[in-house]
Amino acid sequence: MWTIPNAGGAAGGASRARRRATAQGTARPSRRIKVPDATTGSTPKIGDARYGLTVDLVVDLGRAVSVDSPSHAVVVTDENGRARVRFAAPSARLDRDVVLRVRAAGQEPLASIATHRDGAGEGFFCLDVLPDLMTEGRRAKPQEVVFVIDTSGSMSGDPLERAVTALRLCLRQLREGDRFNVVAFSTGQRWFQKAMVPFTQKTLEAADQWAARLDANGGTEILAPMVKAVEQAPDGVIVLLTDGEVGNEDAVLNAVMKARRTARVCTLGIGTNVSDALLRSLARNTRGRVEFIHPTERVDDAVVGVFANAMAPRVTDVTVRFEGVSVSELAPATPADLVDGEGWSLAGRYASAGVGRAVLRGTLDGEQWAMVVPVSFAERSARPAVAKLWARARIAEMSDEGVVDPRRAEGVKRRVIALSTEHGVVSRYTSFVLVETREGDRRMNAMPETRVVPVYPAAGQPMMDAMPAQRGFARRSW
Repeated sequence: MWTIPNAGGAAGGASRARRRATAQGTARPSRRIKVPDATTGSTPKIGDARYGLTVDLVVDLGRAVSVDSPSHAVVVTDENGRARVRFAAPSARLDRDVVLRVRAAGQEPLASIATHRDGAGEGFFCLDVLPDLMTEGRRAKPQEVVFVIDTSGSMSGDPLERAVTALRLCLRQLREGDRFNVVAFSTGQRWFQKAMVPFTQKTLEAADQWAARLDANGGTEILAPMVKAVEQAPDGVIVLLTDGEVGNEDAVLNAVMKARRTARVCTLGIGTNVSDALLRSLARNTRGRVEFIHPTERVDDAVVGVFANAMAPRVTDVTVRFEGVSVSELAPATPADLVDGEGWSLAGRYASAGVGRAVLRGTLDGEQWAMVVPVSFAERSARPAVAKLWARARIAEMSDEGVVDPRRAEGVKRRVIALSTEHGVVSRYTSFVLVETREGDRRMNAMPETRVVPVYPAAGQPMMDAMPAQRGFARRSW
């Protein structure tokens, strides 16, 4: 599933700050939860924006695909095996993410490879594998699971109702022998039990009753409950249900990575304005899973997907060796676990055309596991999206490395900016804007005028929609 982040909406607020606001944000900076930019952009004012978004996207994966969108009405036309996607309306409001679901139209192959090489330079490849790890008699091991549910003010109304529904469905995916706990967080924390409890009919009913009393209010202070959840299940599974609107993503990721041993974080992003950077980083760095639940989508589908991933057989400690071909700069550098029935991808660069094989090795249920995939690197192949996929994967991985190891931050930043500008992929350090140079009579002689551009409220959030229209934050000058 592809997500085009929206350009509107307001992030969660900060609290108890003594620093004076210096810009157009609606909240003051917070030292306690480390949101120093609350007044300069992470909490913009909202209003009646008079601009929109148009999309003209071509999906070319080398095979037939089906494309649909749970967030917007789209028109999809077939162009000789490629799918062209446009909005059904002339333009769309910037009040939610644009979500496109792309699926193979036919039977998905076990393994496939796509390449891009233009001229005599290095090429790019993306290797995809769909592992089948289920064998007769294999039984999943008991799990320890902590559910972390967001009850901040931004979850008010439908988002919290859907989060509670998802929580109850999650609880019913547990099995005899599993242990669990639940924490609800906003400005503070509310725990179901002080420690992990066995999953039984009695504890299930008690958790249902506890969840029914949850309400939404306060800020989104996620760091402390996430750390405590990981401490309760350092080798288990953490399931986070949230709209993801926080301003201290780096601090949360750092703290979770320090507290865990082998715990995996599975995240469920709920609503139309999910800030997905934190959710994706947590899942990626802990080898978990991320799902997003749009208001038009079924909650149970996302829950089943998350738990299928959490409980399914998996190959750990994966290594990949290429034979007969030369590759470099693999992304991710440390391959992800292979999970039964889940797509697995590895991107990289290759120096020259050739035919060889990729040998995947790892550990499955304590035993050695191996798989051999034939690969063919083309002399010429016009699939520029493959290069962008590689660049995006490298940027995401390096950005996380800079957060987890601050000593590498400056070097990582330079490398990310270089990759971003070379491949036209946005990053935390770059964005792409149009600069107009005016000459002659169109030049301005006076100082440029600052104009405040309105920002849309997030769709479907009663707390936002009920606010009076205000001018927005973003600046434009000529």
